[in-house]
Amino acid sequence: MGVTQFNKTAKNAMWRNAVWPESPDRTDSVFDRRAPFRKLRVMIDSELFDESTTSDMRGTPTKGLLLRSLLYNDLIELYRYTETPPASVEPIETGNPNIEPTYEGYAVLYPQKSNGLCPVTYALDDKNASYSGVMGDLYTAARDDATDKTYTGDDAADKRQADAIAVQVADDCIDADIYITTRPYLYAPSRRIAAGRAITICQPDDAISAVSLYLRAQREFIIPTGQKKFRYHLNRGMFYWVGMRELVPETWRWFSACVHHSSGTKDDKLMYLASAVMSRMQRSLELRDQIHIGINSKTNNDINDDVLGTFDNTLMTLMGAIDASARVAHYVLGMNPAKAHNAAWQRDWIKDVAKLDANLAAAVAKGSDNAHRLTVLTKLRNSIHGEAIKGITKQSGNKTETILGLPKDDEADILLSMDALGGRDAWGVKPLGANLNEVNPATLVDKLFEEVVILVNDLMRATPVEKLSHVQAANLTNMPPPPKDNHPTSDTFSEWNRLTIRWQLGF
Repeated sequence: MGVTQFNKTAKNAMWRNAVWPESPDRTDSVFDRRAPFRKLRVMIDSELFDESTTSDMRGTPTKGLLLRSLLYNDLIELYRYTETPPASVEPIETGNPNIEPTYEGYAVLYPQKSNGLCPVTYALDDKNASYSGVMGDLYTAARDDATDKTYTGDDAADKRQADAIAVQVADDCIDADIYITTRPYLYAPSRRIAAGRAITICQPDDAISAVSLYLRAQREFIIPTGQKKFRYHLNRGMFYWVGMRELVPETWRWFSACVHHSSGTKDDKLMYLASAVMSRMQRSLELRDQIHIGINSKTNNDINDDVLGTFDNTLMTLMGAIDASARVAHYVLGMNPAKAHNAAWQRDWIKDVAKLDANLAAAVAKGSDNAHRLTVLTKLRNSIHGEAIKGITKQSGNKTETILGLPKDDEADILLSMDALGGRDAWGVKPLGANLNEVNPATLVDKLFEEVVILVNDLMRATPVEKLSHVQAANLTNMPPPPKDNHPTSDTFSEWNRLTIRWQLGF
């Protein structure tokens, strides 16, 4: 679960001057934005990029089709890697008969020469053919790595060598940011083959969240079609709104009841209060993206400040959603409106709730998982009022990353609740020294969202909105409304849209 992180190991490279991008096509507004980042360069094993499957965007999507649709984007430079020339593609005319054939969109490995060179040809399009190769001790070391038991049989050494060569092609020839592969030797526990390299090696399913994060950072919010020529996008707000409704399905029943009640009473107060919960959850997803973008950027003091500031905002926004849900419950239970400001699941207010609805109070009972979720969130949020969460730059070899330190006053309580919710490792907490811990911010924010999503769904489910006036319980459902017509693009909350956005967000 969570968003796959890019490898930030520094690569030895010459200084590059910042180049203003080419002028975009003229648009209606001079303030229309350009894509802020360079193109993402991806290499994928050819057999994983299956173009034979298509879809009309109805029914249940597949992760393979989603990944393919993401990689079709014009902001991505894609190379399909193969150890044999593609039979269905004509080679590019290079005018040089002395080099191996080159194929558009492919990186092709040819048999090793007597001098040890493994020739590679690659081309992004039919106008830019390149010839390169790999050699050296890396694939030889992989071949001789008899201690590794990933492969067995007489061809185990050949397979290890092939996997090592593939990494060299991706990193040394293509200079790829991501290599998408299922080659098992590259995921062996030692991972010696990728040590010190700046490339991100990931499985196809894990690549979805990484590639989509990059595209969202470029303001590309994609719904997959499986077809290169047919693109379908949502705007930013709708993308995260659909994602929020997918992650918190209890909103369909809970919010519908609030809307019906407000409509029947001619008083919009409850509807707006409930809407605040949902909009804050949506906004939190956007902030989560900003944290991941910062974490994946080159680490420095400015990036640390950005990550910490955004994390503070995320905590406040999530806590705001939880507090607003308590006010909804306060209203639903008919509690004193003058005391609505006391409504908070973590306060003594819950004792008054227990007198009116024992089931709702039990949802956050002391010692329950939800009580621990509240503890982690509230203690982290409360750091805004006292000792701040600390950001530290950690250097390990060529790799520089941001790690966090928990506020000391509440660290024991936070860790105790983390232990009850999957353990510290699941939260990205590792011992740094005597009475010191370091926290991986990417793991922390993803685990926090995972737990808060469960909490919000549980609170909405336990809130007896069926008792509100002008609400018919039989009409409440945890599913989106049926589409108005049979065209998939008009059904914003279709299963197709909801699932593909869930996967892109890393859930």
